[in-house]
Amino acid sequence: MRGHFARRSRSILAIILASAAFTSPLYAAGPYAVGTSEVDPVGTCYADSWASFAQNGDFVGITNPACVFNFGHPLDLGIEFKRAESDGDWTSQLKIKAKANIIPIARYGLGFGINGNVNFDLLTHEARSAALFFPISLQLAEPLRLHLKIGMQWDLIRNRSFETWGANLELKVAPKMKVLAEVYGQDDDRPSAQAGLRYSPHEKIDFEFVYGRNIEGEQSNWFTFGVNMRF
Repeated sequence: MRGHFARRSRSILAIILASAAFTSPLYAAGPYAVGTSEVDPVGTCYADSWASFAQNGDFVGITNPACVFNFGHPLDLGIEFKRAESDGDWTSQLKIKAKANIIPIARYGLGFGINGNVNFDLLTHEARSAALFFPISLQLAEPLRLHLKIGMQWDLIRNRSFETWGANLELKVAPKMKVLAEVYGQDDDRPSAQAGLRYSPHEKIDFEFVYGRNIEGEQSNWFTFGVNMRF
C-alpha cells in the first residue's frame, strides 16, 4: 500500500512541476475531450495539467505543454504526457499534437479547425494510436458557445479504426467563472460525460473542478482537479 501511494504521489508531483514550468491557451480545453476550433496568437505558450481520480481506484494524470508557431499559418504544436493506473497496472504515454484553425469564429460566429495526434507507449516504445478530427465552434450567444468534434481514431496495435464524436457547451456565468458540460464517445460504445466549473482568478490562469462518468471507458465516477496556465 505504501509503495502504491508513493508511486501515485510521484505522478501527481510530476504533473504539478510540469505545469509550473510551462504555462493554457485563451480557449483552453483543459481536462475536456472536446475543445475549441480556435488557435491562440502566434507566440502564445501554455500548459493544461490535471489529475483525475475514479471511484474504483483508477487514476489519470496529464500535462499538456504547447506553443503556437507561424508556418505561414498559425499552428498549435504540443505534447501530452499521460501517467495512468487501471486495476493496479501503470502506463505512461506521450502524445504529439498539432492543431490549426481554418475559419475563425469571429468572422461568421462559426469556427472550423483541424486537429491531429499520434500516441506513443513509453514502456513498450510503440505507436499505440493516431487520430484526426475536425473541431467546430458556434457562438450561440454572447456568454454561450457550443463546441463539436467529429473524426477518426486508429488503433495501431489492433489495426482498427473508430469514428469519434463529441459536443461541449461552455457558458460564462460570471466574469471569472464558466460552466462546461460535454458528452463524447466513439462508434456505438457507451458515451462518456463530464461537467464542471472553470474559475479564472487571473487572465493567465484557470482552475478546473470536474465530475465525470466513464471517462476512461470503465463505467466509474471520476473527479478531476486541474490548472491551466499561459504566458
